[in-house]
Amino acid sequence: DFQDLARERIAGTILLSTACAVTQGIPGWPAMNRVVKPGAMAARQATRGAGTWFPRGEVGYAMARLALGSKAEPHHVEHTRAMTAALPASTLAAMMPGVVGFDIRARLKDYPVPALVITGSRDLLTPLRLGREIAKRIPNAEFNVVPGAGHMLRIERGDWLNERIAAYANSH
Repeated sequence: DFQDLARERIAGTILLSTACAVTQGIPGWPAMNRVVKPGAMAARQATRGAGTWFPRGEVGYAMARLALGSKAEPHHVEHTRAMTAALPASTLAAMMPGVVGFDIRARLKDYPVPALVITGSRDLLTPLRLGREIAKRIPNAEFNVVPGAGHMLRIERGDWLNERIAAYANSH
């Protein structure tokens, strides 16, 4: 939104485990969105003051496990489960209307600063193809794939990620 200010103040960005259109690639999404978005708005109203949305026990652990890559440490899965469980249902519901309609694909051609896009090869939440699309749409973007990693790169590959961030920052 503020490209001149971004160019003046930002040397570069790192886009980590993300998408430029959360629902991209879902067949029939524009039509489904007319149903889903009002439902998300209704959920937002219905969950005000509600507790957590995330199940406890083995089901919650199994769901959290999906966010990590092929060789996830059990303590990383538990940490992911605990973080997700701490998210109030009302917060998730408030976020969903923006998520279901999020699509900035057309704007990325004007991305104002250098970008590095990093995606885990086993990310089920924002799959590799979504990161690759961002990198294609941003002029001169770099694209890194972290083999075997899932969506939780900061947890799964923290040391590698810190080194990559430092190298990228030093180069810009």
